[in-house]
Amino acid sequence: MTDLLLPSLAERFAVEPVLLWLAASGALLFPAILLIGWVLVRQEGWTLGSELWTERLRFRPMNGADWGWSLAAFGAILGLTAPLVALIERALPGLELAPWFLQMEPLAGRRLWILAAWLPVFALTILAEEVVWRGVVLPRQEAALGRWGWLANGAGWLLFHLALGPAILVSLLSIVVILPWVVQRRANSWVGVAIHAAFNGPGFLATALGWV
Repeated sequence: MTDLLLPSLAERFAVEPVLLWLAASGALLFPAILLIGWVLVRQEGWTLGSELWTERLRFRPMNGADWGWSLAAFGAILGLTAPLVALIERALPGLELAPWFLQMEPLAGRRLWILAAWLPVFALTILAEEVVWRGVVLPRQEAALGRWGWLANGAGWLLFHLALGPAILVSLLSIVVILPWVVQRRANSWVGVAIHAAFNGPGFLATALGWV
């Protein structure tokens, strides 16, 4: 999608590249990820129902401890990500931190409508990644690897972001380690949703509005 589809669309349509990314990921990439997750759980014999959501995918009501772990994990991720980004900028000056299709001028005036286009894709992104990576895949990795399931999960999740470039991969090192570890420890996929949304949402808004 990033190497073939998006460049082709950019040649055909005179719109901001980030809009092409939102359209392609919202219509193709993340629905495809959810479909893959559904195929995997169907192969295990599961059907649609509350037990699939709560028992197999482990989307269980959050309690106080879950929220506490989520908050602590988010703080640790923020505290580790800032030095990683600073290290990238110092070691590789001039390296773009985001791929071309995620770069844009700060949103203002009439272009603020792009935030409205981003919101549903943001929700779909978080839901699709957490349902499949933490709900479907992580329990299988726990069954295969025991207490090290979270490590395999984080490694695979990092590779999933390979197309976004080396700078983003380095900046994601803290979240791809901490988030799966906490989700495995709490056995609750909503923890992953909370951490992931808290990390991605403000980061995109800060970039889109020119705050960073």
